[in-house]
Amino acid sequence: MTNLTNEIEAHEAQAERDGLMHAAILYLTTRFYPALPAEYAPSMLEAIDHCNAGDFDAEIELPVGIEPTPREAYTNSGGATIVTAGTLVRILRVEHMIEEDI
Repeated sequence: MTNLTNEIEAHEAQAERDGLMHAAILYLTTRFYPALPAEYAPSMLEAIDHCNAGDFDAEIELPVGIEPTPREAYTNSGGATIVTAGTLVRILRVEHMIEEDI
């Protein structure tokens, strides 16, 4: 019974993540004009998670070549484009999803 319970919980967790990703993509592609690329969705959700954990300075790696790139972003020594979680939450206007004050 425990394996079945674990499988059900894993399936429910995956369904919730899929739903959040779909909602994030819908938000990004309909809330802004011009629409932001859907490729921002994983970074947006990661930034929200970090900010809700109180880590506003967490480094979020943006997808390679994503446009537009935030002015506040920088390139790290490995060549990745980085922005802090708090900055990305502010830029994408999802402060309402944060339980902490930015």
